[in-house]
Amino acid sequence: MSETTNKNIQFTQVITPSGDTTSTSTNFAPKGARKLIKDSDVSTQPVMFTVDSSMEFRRKLEYTDKRYKRIKLMATGGYGRIFMVEDNVLGRKAVVKSLKEELLEHPDIVRKFLTEAKLNAQLDHPSIVTVFSLDTDSSDGLHMAMQLINGITLKEYLARTLEEHQKNNWSNTQTTRLLQERLEIFLHICDAIDYSHSKGIIHCDIKPDNVMIGRYGEVYVMDWGIAAADGCNRKANLDGTPSYMPPETLRDGVTNMQTDVFALGMMLNEVVTLRPPIQGDTPQEIAKKIYSGDYEPSTSILPGKKIPASLRAIIEKARHGEPDVRYKRVKELAEDIRHFHFDQEVKA
Repeated sequence: MSETTNKNIQFTQVITPSGDTTSTSTNFAPKGARKLIKDSDVSTQPVMFTVDSSMEFRRKLEYTDKRYKRIKLMATGGYGRIFMVEDNVLGRKAVVKSLKEELLEHPDIVRKFLTEAKLNAQLDHPSIVTVFSLDTDSSDGLHMAMQLINGITLKEYLARTLEEHQKNNWSNTQTTRLLQERLEIFLHICDAIDYSHSKGIIHCDIKPDNVMIGRYGEVYVMDWGIAAADGCNRKANLDGTPSYMPPETLRDGVTNMQTDVFALGMMLNEVVTLRPPIQGDTPQEIAKKIYSGDYEPSTSILPGKKIPASLRAIIEKARHGEPDVRYKRVKELAEDIRHFHFDQEVKA
């Protein structure tokens, strides 16, 4: 990937373009392991948000250049730079996110960077990127080494899918098969978010731009930089993407599991219909559409292609403006998707 500049990149993982992204995994199987594995069999400790941002702590960190050799700058943004590096010990490629030098004297920004590193490191799931280390340098810099992901964003994946549909005019059978593949991807995302919720963590910025797809079935939920504790109120500092925020969050800063459920519902509509997200010239215009329920319809953007009524019902329940009507938990949404796949009755 050539060096790029993107003002929207902060502490978000960077991607390396790849080829065909068709998934070969099967994620529709009923999650029997969840019933067989008891709470006592696994660690259920909540994620700790508290961090030590003191200079004393930072100077205890290892120097990044002892372990990693920079290969190239991959991206830069308002807060940091992202480098591809080589691990001097294991020989693997990795990514290092480095906080810009001029921001190291801003305590709030330093604390945010350290919080993201600590939070991400505590989330151990196949669809969440692994943090390798938190390091410093001779100038008291901050660097987070992470797994390098080869693939494309879900946003790009959906755009390519729509382009291929329009180019090839696929049959209904082919269209259905490709929809099933996209739903597999969506279920991987649901599983990752369900896991984070079990740790008391709300992602707060679920959207296709923040999901990576690999060519061998890998799916990763990225960018946990604004994740928050379940039940907190973010009205005073409401970060995120308005097109994926539920009315109660936009209005009152409410942040809970249904915050992510709504975002997943909005994403599910894009995955199923290949339509774009809610559009607007300003965040205020988008918020007005959210409040009024003026969403993109849950009908296919492809001429002559129909979306099954039960799948449309799942979409509408997941993105409903009233929390009492919406799915309460992500696993309920995922279960309905699996019921749809097996031609079973859905709860929506």
